[in-house]
Amino acid sequence: MTVLADFEVIVKGYVDIGDGGHEFSAAFDTSGVYTGKPAMISFMVSGLSAVALNDPEVLVNDQFIGRVSAYHWSDPKLEGEGAKHWHAQHLTFGGFLLKNGKNVFRVRSAKLENPKPGNEYDDFTIGHVVCHYHQEV
Repeated sequence: MTVLADFEVIVKGYVDIGDGGHEFSAAFDTSGVYTGKPAMISFMVSGLSAVALNDPEVLVNDQFIGRVSAYHWSDPKLEGEGAKHWHAQHLTFGGFLLKNGKNVFRVRSAKLENPKPGNEYDDFTIGHVVCHYHQEV
């Protein structure tokens, strides 16, 4: 059996998550996936401010695989500045969570520690979401 690496682009552009939309989901295909090896989701993130109760959850096929991590700065004066930058993040997970065919990627927004009406969730943007997986040939 030959096993190759493959990838599927889930989001080509950018998606805003937070008060405007508490959750984002997108379908993606991993036909021919070899589930005996780990898989990885990579993405860019900006705007996450580290003032939420928890970091936003990431799920594949309704299974929790990790969280979008806010960047914490040693100088509290820089927290707001740091949220403006783009950061690459990667989450590895068991390839057995992927289906041979259609899958669903989902990100849930995080509630703020001190919510106010109209501003209950930490607003952030993700982009260029890619699933890397092994494929059986």
